[in-house]
Amino acid sequence: MPRRSGRLPELSGLELERALEAVRQARSEIIRAEAKIKIGSPHYQALERFREATNDLAEALTGDREHFWKKPHSIGMK
Repeated sequence: MPRRSGRLPELSGLELERALEAVRQARSEIIRAEAKIKIGSPHYQALERFREATNDLAEALTGDREHFWKKPHSIGMK
């Protein structure tokens, strides 16, 4: 008889929100770092691959590859 792992097939609700927020923060720091180093350098290329991976992850989790490209909503702003 196969053993059940107790793991969910996908993230949802609060767990999905937490994961997306963590990736958003990491992506923001990556973009900040990319702005400080020479374009095309080995570090820049590695950071660029990481940023692209966050886009892939966004697409897998939300169905929207550009999920992190959008500006966050500001509370109280019109």
